[in-house]
Amino acid sequence: MSSPADVITLSICIPTYNRARYLDQLLKTLVDDIPALEFSYEIVIGDNGSTDHTPEVVARHTGALNIRAYRNPRNIGPYENQRKIYQSAHGKYCLYLADDDLLLMEQINENIRTLENNPGVSAIYAPWVMYDRVRDETSSAFYQLDQDYLIQQNDHAAMMALLLTRHIFPEIYIARRECFPLLYFAYNDYAYWAFVHSAEILSRGAILFSATPYYRVVTQYFDDHVRVQAGTEEVKVSWDRYRGGLEYLFNKFNSSLTPEQKTQWFDAINQFIRIRMNVALRIRTFENTSPIDNYYVANRLRGLGDGQDLPVHYDFYRVNAALEYLNALDPFVNGATRFAYFRSRPLRILPLAQKFGELEFTALEDGQLPTEPTVIVTPHGDEPGRPVSNCHDHLVFTSELDLISMFP
Repeated sequence: MSSPADVITLSICIPTYNRARYLDQLLKTLVDDIPALEFSYEIVIGDNGSTDHTPEVVARHTGALNIRAYRNPRNIGPYENQRKIYQSAHGKYCLYLADDDLLLMEQINENIRTLENNPGVSAIYAPWVMYDRVRDETSSAFYQLDQDYLIQQNDHAAMMALLLTRHIFPEIYIARRECFPLLYFAYNDYAYWAFVHSAEILSRGAILFSATPYYRVVTQYFDDHVRVQAGTEEVKVSWDRYRGGLEYLFNKFNSSLTPEQKTQWFDAINQFIRIRMNVALRIRTFENTSPIDNYYVANRLRGLGDGQDLPVHYDFYRVNAALEYLNALDPFVNGATRFAYFRSRPLRILPLAQKFGELEFTALEDGQLPTEPTVIVTPHGDEPGRPVSNCHDHLVFTSELDLISMFP
């Protein structure tokens, strides 16, 4: 099946900013892969004011690929750039492609045939696979479907049920171009865009959730460069945005529900969010950044009833938070501060913290008092930390019990 030469069937929409090396490799790959696409196409590249050699990369591949590119005079932000790309697209259908990911053309052909034969379907969503380009290894899809699921127009309850039970993030899709003016492209802290967009697309027409991926997220592109994955960074902090997006979708159909039914839906949303928070905490625990923040995430999960499912024991988060409070926040003495303990009373709890070895403690002999500003920590089980004399205003005594009690 093919389209007339003067009609664009598919717009492949690529936003980019200062990623010339990645974009160059992507376009080289598309030169090899695009002949397998059975439909007319265009590649719309939105250069968000790059200061590297992105324009030269685009120009170099324009002869081999049907590229239309524009360049913003300055960086207008990723969401506004993405909106402009869709606004300028000419294709009957549009799909998003990151400048460092890849496509599977055979499945794209199948999806376009499905859209062509089913005019009531507005979009096809699909899971994506993780692909290590350096090792040429593909891992399993981000989420799994046992079959394709067709959600009829305005059946937001059916889509909500599918998203929650299959733990789907509706981020990768091919949609009819007329869907995009309905979508609001802007970052907000209160409702995750993918849930909001899928809710609005379903208001326009049916959505097919395909079990077969057409998109590859590249985890490692070059063996000499490891980049931060934006999606991974988002997972670590975005559970409340996920909740907001699900509640936005829920609002599409909840007015007809009984109080008991609403409670059941809220329980399902809470379970989805608990899973996402646990994933976030697992990543944060591995990275060991912001231990106090990690403590509060663990605390919230305990409050939601998942204390037994934490990545590590709850006390781990308490101890690491206590050490960060002692060290990074420096709440005791203004200015440079040393830390010490008495050799005859070794610490028992703080040494269990991951970064204890990075905090330099001086071992004091009994009766020895430093002349520099110092926080002296006594072990858990010893007397509570307190000043031994008002004349030593450069010394602060605290105990492991004092510190750990800050994080119950």
